[in-house]
Formats: sequence, structure tokens, C-alpha cells
Amino acid sequence: MGGYVQLPITPFRPSDPTDPVTKYMQIRQMQQENQLRQQQLQMGQQQQRDQAALTQAWKNWDGKSPDSLIKGVLDNGGSGAAANQLEQQLMARQQQHLQLSEAEWTLQQKKTDRMLGRFTAAESVPDSQLAAHVQSALADSVTKGDLEPQEAQMGYQLLQQSGNDPKALRSGLDTFKKAHMLDSQIATRAKEDAETRKNTAEAAAKEQETSFYQQNPSAGAPGVSAETVSLRDYIQTPQNPGEAPHTPANYPAWKAQQEAIATEPVKTRIAQTEAQIHAQVQAQMLPLLEQVRQLNWPIMMPARE
Repeated sequence: MGGYVQLPITPFRPSDPTDPVTKYMQIRQMQQENQLRQQQLQMGQQQQRDQAALTQAWKNWDGKSPDSLIKGVLDNGGSGAAANQLEQQLMARQQQHLQLSEAEWTLQQKKTDRMLGRFTAAESVPDSQLAAHVQSALADSVTKGDLEPQEAQMGYQLLQQSGNDPKALRSGLDTFKKAHMLDSQIATRAKEDAETRKNTAEAAAKEQETSFYQQNPSAGAPGVSAETVSLRDYIQTPQNPGEAPHTPANYPAWKAQQEAIATEPVKTRIAQTEAQIHAQVQAQMLPLLEQVRQLNWPIMMPARE
């Protein structure tokens, strides 16, 4: 019997903490964790700066242009990403306005105008009467359909948060007013863009139409039918000897004659094709029918041509 040699078993020993490789890996991991924490901290700080910049830009906005609001974010220390995000939000709202029909757009603008009128009226109300005025205006806005109940709830929350402080209430009303001003401007811009696209499309179509008639004089001109052009050409063309005078009264008969001449070759080719097909069918069927006749099957034979 053959023997075997038992190999020595190496016992498992955990890595020595003082091993250079292990120590390097530990240090590297700690550095990566520190970098990640630093990045998270910087991101948090930038988000705070962006929020502060947006708030300040909103307070300083003069209500004249959405572009100045976006620029205000950058002017107040906000990042380019924050400005781009705001611009994308405004563009998304503009696309929503573009989806509205003319009647829907007009109705929405009327609602916004009435709300702006209410905000303007509140500016002249004495501080002692402001809260009651706002509460009445909110109820009136919901009744007339200018505000959805969920939107009006934000106004009631403002009343609760401001308490008896008319300054805080006016600040909140100013924010709501600017929001409606901004939406009105976005809606107007959407309508202007839609009109520009429509005018551009109409101009392109007109240019294509003009180019078509320039390249195809026989088709007439824009607004002139091909039938009218054909009648004009018929009247202006000298008549052949023996031909009826070229007058509007004789035009229908002349046109029918020309159409018959134009379609005659086609009709001739159709007749010739039908004759050829008939001859081929006869040539293929006659031998078969002859075999059937010889078998005395009761099948009528077609007349031989």
C-alpha cells in the first residue's frame, strides 16, 4: 500500500495591525470618509446659500421680468445650478400655459388680474382692518372661482402665522402678489411665443406656396384654381382651322375632348390586356375541358372561337 505525506497545516492568523499594507488601507479609508463628509458639508452649505439667495432675490424682485428674478439668484450669491433650476421651473410653467386653448388662457388671465386687483386694494387698507379685509377677500376669491380651496388655505395659514402683526401679513401678501405677477408674465410670454411660432409657420407655408407657383406656372397663382388657369390658356390659344371658337361657352366641350384624347391610349391598353388574358385562359382551359368531354362529364363546353 502506498503511503501519503501529510502537509503541515498553517493556522489562520488575523492581519497584524502594524502591517504596513493594512495600516495604509486603514488610512486610505479614513481619508475617503473625511472627503465624503467634507463634500456633504459643502453641499449642505451651498444649498443653504442657494435658498438664501432665492429668498433675497424674491424680496428684491421688481415684478417686471422673470429673467431679472433668475439673475437675482446669482447676484445674491446663489449657484448656477440654483439659477438653472429656477429657470427650468419657469419654463415648465410656460409649457403649461402653452397647452391652454385661447378661451382657457383668457379665463386664467382674468382670474389672475382679479387676484392682483385684490392684492393692490389690500395695500391701502389700514393695519387695524387688514386681517378682516384679507379674510373677506379670500372668501370672495373662492366663491368667484379665482382661487381653489387648497390655494385659499395658504392664505388662511398666513393669517394664522402673522397673528396681530400687520407687517408680517403685508410681507406675506407681497409674496403672493409677486407670485401672481410672475405667473401672469409667464402666461403672456407663452402667448407671445405661440403667436411667433404661428407667424413663422404661416410665413414658411406662404414662401413654399410662392416657390411652387414660380416653379409651376401652369398651376396658376395663389388663390387661382387650376381650372381657371386652364380656361384662361384655352381662350388665349389661337383656334385651329375648323375648330369651334375659343370661348367660355365652348370650353367644357373642348376640355372633355382633350380628356378623351388623353385617356384613349390608356383605354386601348386596357382592352388589349383584357384580350390577351382572355386568350391565355382559353388556351389553358380548352385542353382540360376536352378531356372532361371525352369522359362524358356533364360540363358545357364554351364555344370555340
